[in-house]
Amino acid sequence: MLNQSPQKNFNSSFAQDIVSLLVGSKGGHLDPYLYSDPMYTGDPVKGAILLAEFQNSPNYYLYKGETYLLTKFGQRIANVLGKQVTLIDYGPGPSESFMRKTLPLLQALIEPQGYIAIDLCMSYAESAVENCRKHFPNLPANYLIKDFYDREVDCGKYDNPVIYFLGNSISNLHHKSSGEDSTLGANAMEQNALTIERLGIIHQQLGKGGFLVISQDANQNEASMMKAYASKNGTDFVLNVLHRIKRDLELIDFEPNAFDPLIQWDDNTYCLSIYAVSQKRQTIRIAEKDYVIEANQKLHISNSHKYPVSFFQQMAKAAGFTPIEFFLDQQDNMAIHVLIS
Repeated sequence: MLNQSPQKNFNSSFAQDIVSLLVGSKGGHLDPYLYSDPMYTGDPVKGAILLAEFQNSPNYYLYKGETYLLTKFGQRIANVLGKQVTLIDYGPGPSESFMRKTLPLLQALIEPQGYIAIDLCMSYAESAVENCRKHFPNLPANYLIKDFYDREVDCGKYDNPVIYFLGNSISNLHHKSSGEDSTLGANAMEQNALTIERLGIIHQQLGKGGFLVISQDANQNEASMMKAYASKNGTDFVLNVLHRIKRDLELIDFEPNAFDPLIQWDDNTYCLSIYAVSQKRQTIRIAEKDYVIEANQKLHISNSHKYPVSFFQQMAKAAGFTPIEFFLDQQDNMAIHVLIS
């Protein structure tokens, strides 16, 4: 759905996050803004569309790994969860994502009681509920437009809640500071405290006895990561947020295309960082203040963490969860965990 015009709000959290990016006080924190829809005909902001293209590209292994795991182990996962659960889908994604990852589990569940889609992207949430109602007309289905790390999200109010969180977005998190080498040499557990914090929020949302079914990227092969994330599909998706910066902050003179992608992997903290490197000097004005982007300056757009399974389970335990079972794909790239709160 296209809106008529962009919204201007220089006091928004988006504007504040962009200022933090420009001054280097925070890095790798723009993931919530990547999954965007166009607001008008010809709008170059199309993160949701580019994400679908990226996920279907030949070297993107997350989709393939999750699909394999759900096909092979979906019924086992459903059996662990038991009867009459309410499936709460965190970040259902586009329609084909629902068909690939959500539909197989819904079909495997034993007498499910309901389906709730939670997403910040309206088109994703609406599509998920529409697809659910199409395939399960008697299953109550609804959606909530919300950040699923909002502590006010109460999943414990549903009968036998199961949070279903695929896509590895739990691991897309910023670090305490930006800078070129902010992760290098850092203690992995300390640097990934935000993942533990996010898991802790989900634990709180579930309440005692709820289940979390979550996937995570366990890949430790740098070459295969680069084939996926350094591809044109991968970098087009992430750097599209620069067009959103121009649109939503109404930066007339800002040139989103004057940036090159840079991908870096740090095996000490299991972090793949994605940067936009400025080709030239630019000055932009936000809330009556000028900010200079120098030539060759690196803007730290996004982080994607790829944890060994044992390390992920350590973090889950630190957040209050008890691991019940996990499943790995054939390449040991993707894992799905069943955790109980």
